[in-house]
Amino acid sequence: ESRKGDYDHVPRNDDYVKAGEILLTLLKDWNLENDMDDLFSSNLSSSVHQHEPRTNNNTDKIDQILTHTRRICSEIFDVPRVSSLIPENEQQLKQVLLHVYNKEAAKNTCTSNDTKMQKHCNSELPSKDMADWATAEDLAFAIAHELTVNRRSVEWIHENGICVDNIVAGPSTIQDAGRGARAQRRIAKGEIIVPVPLLHIMDREALR
Repeated sequence: ESRKGDYDHVPRNDDYVKAGEILLTLLKDWNLENDMDDLFSSNLSSSVHQHEPRTNNNTDKIDQILTHTRRICSEIFDVPRVSSLIPENEQQLKQVLLHVYNKEAAKNTCTSNDTKMQKHCNSELPSKDMADWATAEDLAFAIAHELTVNRRSVEWIHENGICVDNIVAGPSTIQDAGRGARAQRRIAKGEIIVPVPLLHIMDREALR
């Protein structure tokens, strides 16, 4: 069911999955990860944001494919929700693919000192041919995490942040009410008690 009004442009869960399916198709048809020769570098665990942008034929090719894909998506779908989730350039694509790869690699990392548990650990890293094992849902989660969550600098937080010290956790003054959030000071009528930002959560397992 389509949503009406001002929220029509906001991506929903199935939009992320559609974008993941499209990205997976690109990986299978174009072998994009093979064109990014430093994607699986020896410093794989380092932040992709530290990599300097490269200007070469491979980068231009990938950027052109992504731009073309975004344009086609905008023509296929009535609203630009899906096309807005396709990476805009090679750098964004790297962020998504590295997120998927590192998450899969973390599953194979044995952190237990118990020798019995270690027998069940797979120490091998995932194949670099991500199209062979990654799923549309894997890519959808990575897109949501890497491309739609704004990361603010400390300076931005100092300038624009809102304090949440109006309330504090503690026992209620109401008998047998237990613990809860209590006001630390008098709060005037109509005043914001505490801001409550919304966060898209793609993976229900993350809530467990």
